[in-house]
Amino acid sequence: MSEPTAEKEVDGQESMEAVPKSDIPEETDITPTGSDIPVSKRRQRRQAKYEERKARKAEEKIKVKEEKKKRKEEALKRFSELPEEEKERRAKIKRAKSDQNKLDKANKKKKLMEAMENGPRLVIDMGFAHLMYEKEVCSMCQQLGMSYANIGKAEKPFHLLFTDFNGPVKERFQKQWTVAEGGEWAVTTDSRSYLEFFESERENIVYLTPDSQNILEELDEKAIYVIGGFVDRNRHKGFTFKKAKENEIKTAAFPIDQHLSMKASTVLTVDQCVAIMSHRRDTGSWETALERVIPNRKRKDAGTEEAEKDTQETSKKPKES
Repeated sequence: MSEPTAEKEVDGQESMEAVPKSDIPEETDITPTGSDIPVSKRRQRRQAKYEERKARKAEEKIKVKEEKKKRKEEALKRFSELPEEEKERRAKIKRAKSDQNKLDKANKKKKLMEAMENGPRLVIDMGFAHLMYEKEVCSMCQQLGMSYANIGKAEKPFHLLFTDFNGPVKERFQKQWTVAEGGEWAVTTDSRSYLEFFESERENIVYLTPDSQNILEELDEKAIYVIGGFVDRNRHKGFTFKKAKENEIKTAAFPIDQHLSMKASTVLTVDQCVAIMSHRRDTGSWETALERVIPNRKRKDAGTEEAEKDTQETSKKPKES
C-alpha cells in the first residue's frame, strides 16, 4: 500500500484519482501525531499492548495468506479436471460478469465526473489533524474511503471535496489507498481551508454539527455542506460547532430526534454523515436516509432481533479502536 495517489490539476484545484484497495489497512501506532502532546505511562502500556497485537496480527496474516494460496491451488486443480464443455461455460459466465462490471464502473465514473462539474458540494474539513493521534488519523483516512464509496453508490451524487488536505492526513491517505489501473477517484482535494477555498461563497457554507440548534429540513442545491473530518474519542466535544461559530459560519444538525427514537448518542462517523446526505438527496426522505444508515443497536424503535443482527454485522467491520 505504498504507491502514491495520483493527483492532477483541475481548474486550478488539486483533483485526486484513485481506487481504494479491497483489503483493510493495518492498525497504526497509537502515539500522538503532535510532539506537544505528552505520552503518559498508561499510554506507554497501551503502546506495548499494541505492539503485541501487531505481532500477533502479522502472524495471523501470514497464516491466512498461506491458507488462501492453498485454497486457490485446490480450486485450480478441480477446474483442470472438469470437462472442456464445462470449462467453456464457466469462462463465458466469467467474461459476462467482467463486461458488466466494466460497464457499471464506466457509468459510475460518468455520474461522478458530472457531479464534479455541476453537482452540489459536500466538503470534508480535514483541518483537525493536529488534534488526532496517529491511529485516529488512520481511522479518518479509512472513513474517507468509505465516504467516497457512499458517494459512488448514489443515483444523484454530491461533488465530494477534501479541504485542508495536507500533512499527516495526506501522507497516511497516500499509504492507505493506491492507484489501480483503469480506476479513478472523482474527488477534489485542496491544501487550503474550506474558508479560503470558498472565500467568495462564504454565505452559502453550512457546517453540519450535532451541537447546532438549527435543524436541517431541506437540502439546498446551492449550499456548501461541510462535515468535520475528526476522530477524537470524545476528547474534544463540540469542537466542530465551536469552530464554525468562531468563523461565523451557519450551522445545522440532522433531524435525528424528529424521525428516530435513539437510546444512545447521536454522534456519527464521517462516512455515516456522507451516507445520510447521499440517501436524503436520492430519496427526498430524512426518515429513509436515517434508517438506512444509523445502526439498529442505537435505536429504541428497532426490534431486538434486528438490533442483534446489526451488532453482529458491525462486529465484522473494521473498528476504530
